[in-house]
Amino acid sequence: MTTLAEVTKSMIENLCPSTFSLYAGYGLNGGEYVRFPQGAQLHEKRNDKGRVINARYRYADGSELVYSYSTAQETYKLTTQ
Repeated sequence: MTTLAEVTKSMIENLCPSTFSLYAGYGLNGGEYVRFPQGAQLHEKRNDKGRVINARYRYADGSELVYSYSTAQETYKLTTQ
């Protein structure tokens, strides 16, 4: 069975990898909205410049998605739990 966190991760990575908001539940692809499941934010940490560097979201099925951003490499990673 695929969890909501896995569905969200897949949609982001395949449809809108460069512009998305886990908090709002949507991303952009070619100027078009891509909507994905919206979870409840459990945690968020920002750096001195206001950029989210770590966040955790829980979905209705109990699955979780963790976002982490490396300021040194300017890349993000999504992991499911």
